[in-house]
Amino acid sequence: MQKLTDYIFNLSPKKLAIYLVLGPLVLFLAHTVITIAFRTISNPETSQFANILLGILSLVLSVFILLWLVWLRSAVYSVQETEIGLARKWFDIAYAFLWIFILFNLVASIIESPLKNSTWSEYVYLIYASREFINFGGILIAYPIVCHYAARATMVKRTNKPASLIGAIPFTLLLLFGTVLGIPFVHNYFSSKTSTKSEVLIIYAISLGLFFLILVIGFIAAITGLV
Repeated sequence: MQKLTDYIFNLSPKKLAIYLVLGPLVLFLAHTVITIAFRTISNPETSQFANILLGILSLVLSVFILLWLVWLRSAVYSVQETEIGLARKWFDIAYAFLWIFILFNLVASIIESPLKNSTWSEYVYLIYASREFINFGGILIAYPIVCHYAARATMVKRTNKPASLIGAIPFTLLLLFGTVLGIPFVHNYFSSKTSTKSEVLIIYAISLGLFFLILVIGFIAAITGLV
C-alpha cells in the first residue's frame, strides 16, 4: 500500500487528471464503440470476443477506481490525526464500508442476471433489498465521511495548520460532488511534482470534448436502432 501511495504522490496533478478524468472517458468511448460495433453481429465467436474486450475494459476501469480510493486514504494518512482534528477510526470504518458498497454492487451485478434465469429467481428480491441498504450506507454515510476526512487533510496541507470544520467545508463539497474531478485540483498540496492550472484545465477540456463525443455517438446509435 505504501508503494502505491508513494507512486500516487509522485504523480503530477496533470498526470493524475489523465488517469482519473480522461482515462475513464476513453474507456467509456471504447466501450460504446465496441458495443455498437458488435451489437449487429450475431456470430457467437465474435460476440464472445466482444465480451472479452469489454471485460478487459472493465478491469482497466477498476484500476482507475482503485487509484481514486487509494488517493483518498493516502491523503488522510499523510497528516497526523491531531492535525485532522477527528479520530481516524471513524474514517477507517467509513472507508471499509465504502469498499463493501463497491464490491457488493459489483458482485450483485454479476450474479443478478444468472439468478433471474435460474430456479432461485424468487430470491432475487434479497439482492434488491440488500442493495438499498448497502447503497444508502455507502453513498449517504460512508462516502461523505471519507470525503470530509480527505478535505481536512487537504486543509492541513494547504495551511500547515490543524483542520477546522468550517475551513474544510469547501474541500468537502469539492471532493463529494466533484468526485474524481476535484482531486487533481487539490493534488498539488500532496504531490512532490507540480502542474500549472492551465495544464490541468487542458486535460479537462479534452475530457469534456470526449464526453460530448460519447453523447453524440450514443444519440446517433439510439435513433438509428443500433442499441
